[in-house]
Amino acid sequence: MKQLQIAYSSCPNDTFAFDAWVHGKIASKRRPEPIVADIQQLNAWAYEGRYPVIKVSTFCLGKITDKYQMLPSGAAIGNEGPVLISKTPFTIEELKNKRVLVPGLDTTAYLLFSCLCPEPLEIGIVPFDQMLDKLNADEADAALIIHETRFAFEKAGFHQILDLGKCFTKTFGTLLPLGVVVAKKEVYDEAAKALKASIQFAFDNPTSSKDYVLYNSQEKDPDIIAKHIEAYVTQETLQISSNGQKAIHSLFSLAIEKGLLTKKSLHFDETGLLCHI
Repeated sequence: MKQLQIAYSSCPNDTFAFDAWVHGKIASKRRPEPIVADIQQLNAWAYEGRYPVIKVSTFCLGKITDKYQMLPSGAAIGNEGPVLISKTPFTIEELKNKRVLVPGLDTTAYLLFSCLCPEPLEIGIVPFDQMLDKLNADEADAALIIHETRFAFEKAGFHQILDLGKCFTKTFGTLLPLGVVVAKKEVYDEAAKALKASIQFAFDNPTSSKDYVLYNSQEKDPDIIAKHIEAYVTQETLQISSNGQKAIHSLFSLAIEKGLLTKKSLHFDETGLLCHI
């Protein structure tokens, strides 16, 4: 039986959600072949249409609806978001004179940054797990942090400049849709069924994925991992609700307003889920 390739990130919410599927703890039509990578790499692969099932930034989703359809499960939609931090405190108005690290130009974090913050002096692209080391080495003045780092920066001695997640939720009055899982049309039903079953298994057996999550996580502190999963694995992960769909529409409205997406690139079905033409 041919394997089904599925690509997702190493962050705890993804490994928690995909664990049961990739380790045969739930029934599936085909045996999955997991590919684990950084979110910016996943976005780049999605543009190529490389894998039939892949986790992407919600911002990236708005550019790939000609290739993929969003699955109703697997999303990271909640109240927590990226945070702009620094080694030495400064005001957001001073950002125009600062060098800032971002985790990728196709990430939802960068979309929020470009829409909600003053334009910085310089932008550098760095994988999320290298941000704190780069700041400590004074290779930049600030960093836009995501994933586990978002829960670890204060303990490491860094300062918050701006919580972009709170800015978004305050502005739009919705949840923040950071990432979603997408699938190609020919495997959509198969992937949707298996991923939802995998997430339900994780909810029912919360310690079952512990070893897999810890192995892949960049942060090894159990408290940080627990906070990450609690923040980003919710009922929206099991099944995107009308509130979750509203959040995605709000994010795309922001991107369209800023000229970063066009309406013609977005295609919705009758449920509000982004789909193929």
